[in-house]
Amino acid sequence: MCLIITSQTGFAELSERFLTDVWLANRDGFGLIYARNGCLHTWRGLPALDGILASIRRIPPGVPAAIHFRKATRGVVSSANAHPHWVVPDRIALMHNGTIDDVPTPADGLSDTATFAGAVLRPLLASDPGLLERPAFVQWLAERVGHGNRLVVLSAGGRMVRVNGAAGTYRGALWFSKDPARACEMAG
Repeated sequence: MCLIITSQTGFAELSERFLTDVWLANRDGFGLIYARNGCLHTWRGLPALDGILASIRRIPPGVPAAIHFRKATRGVVSSANAHPHWVVPDRIALMHNGTIDDVPTPADGLSDTATFAGAVLRPLLASDPGLLERPAFVQWLAERVGHGNRLVVLSAGGRMVRVNGAAGTYRGALWFSKDPARACEMAG
């Protein structure tokens, strides 16, 4: 399964060895997201390891940020299925760790996450982005995706919501969507 790592201070404490091991176990896409000066900056694709390491180093310290390593479970391996996914273009994006069981994978090969972001969340948050501030909405979202899943939603204003975040792990200033010791395990 995928791995999301979030930070408010940067990713300098992640060793190149750890990032290499995570990439080797989760090579089906990489992406990053950060909010700075009211803008949301994203990048995603199927890069080589050197590109990943360079892109992580370019994230400014002191901004809300997340990186995502994809292990495909639904949908084809493609740049379109790498995370983050826009919920509201240029305003709200998300990353996901897990499988959303009741979201069908369309014939075009999009993942459950891409489908969920566009078909479920976009109509809700495009009309009322303030929903992310409401605990009842975040609770609904946790129940909707299932408690075994983690979502990180980031707005251009810097509001980061970790759905089912208590199921993740903190190591210093970093939050991991799953135990970092297991993040490098090769899964079938």
